[in-house]
Amino acid sequence: MAGIKKIFVEHRLLFIGLIVVLFLVYSGKLSMRYLENKINPAKAELEKLNAEKINLVKEIDLIKGKESLLKEQEKKLTEYFILKSRVGNISNSSRFFKDITNFKKMVFNSLKPTKKEQISQYLKMEITLNITGSYEDLEKYIKYLDELPYIISVKKLDFSKTNGKNINITMVIDTVGI
Repeated sequence: MAGIKKIFVEHRLLFIGLIVVLFLVYSGKLSMRYLENKINPAKAELEKLNAEKINLVKEIDLIKGKESLLKEQEKKLTEYFILKSRVGNISNSSRFFKDITNFKKMVFNSLKPTKKEQISQYLKMEITLNITGSYEDLEKYIKYLDELPYIISVKKLDFSKTNGKNINITMVIDTVGI
């Protein structure tokens, strides 16, 4: 036993160093297990969040596609309602004729419906107007027609000079209504 004590005393530092190294290795392994137990759930949570992110990106892309489609449909509906608000009732011809001739600066010599055509639920009518007035009055009259609650397009416009500053105008207009 005296021999072991002597070896121990002589190599005491070596034994203490060995004990410290063993302690550090063992505590390092314990620390690694502890960290692995903390890291593995965090890795799993990260993978779960990445999968969720991918799904959310796909959902966002779908929503953007639907938003684009909805905007397109909104535009079509807006155009439809604007059209509906401009499609006046022309089946009551006397009211319509009164509206298009209620412009005091022009002299309406004649007004003659030349063609009527039923298209689905709408009525398309072509009207020939013979008017006398100035160029400025003609411009104002066309703006006046545009402000009426009807869809009116000028199909034909012919001029002939009269005495003075007035002109004779033959105008063919198309209108669509109900």
